[in-house]
Formats: sequence, structure tokens, C-alpha cells
Amino acid sequence: MTVRTSNRRRANRRNHTLIRLRVNAGLSPNELGAEAKVSGKTIRDAEEGRITPLPRTQFQIAEALGRRPTDIWPIGGVDGD
Repeated sequence: MTVRTSNRRRANRRNHTLIRLRVNAGLSPNELGAEAKVSGKTIRDAEEGRITPLPRTQFQIAEALGRRPTDIWPIGGVDGD
């Protein structure tokens, strides 16, 4: 039996959109994490491209920023920057 230890998938590039939205909102990664009910590490990892959050987490982060998940994580995985 496989035990799932993470709700994150690996990504491979920085998410400039997420960084820009967070900075423009005047939030630190920890503050955004608190608003989205995820850890600051999840925010930092998503910004740095170490992970792509699962859809539920994407929704929580996007909602905290007043956006839709597809505004931050476009379908097909191409960051608009």
C-alpha cells in the first residue's frame, strides 16, 4: 500500500504571476499562506517552481488573492511571463 505524504506535484519554473500578485497585495509568503490556509513554505515552493499545488490548494491561494486559479496557473502550465 502506498502512503501519500504530500499533496504537491513537482514543477520546474518560477511562477512570476504568483510572485507579482503576492507582492502587489503587500503580503509576505507567510501572510499569504495564512490567508489561504496553507503554509508559507507551500507559497515559497510554488513561487520558486519547486511544486505545482494540487487544484484544491491552487483554489485556496487564488481565492486569497481575489483571483481564479487559472489566472495564476494557466491550463497547460504556461506562466504568462
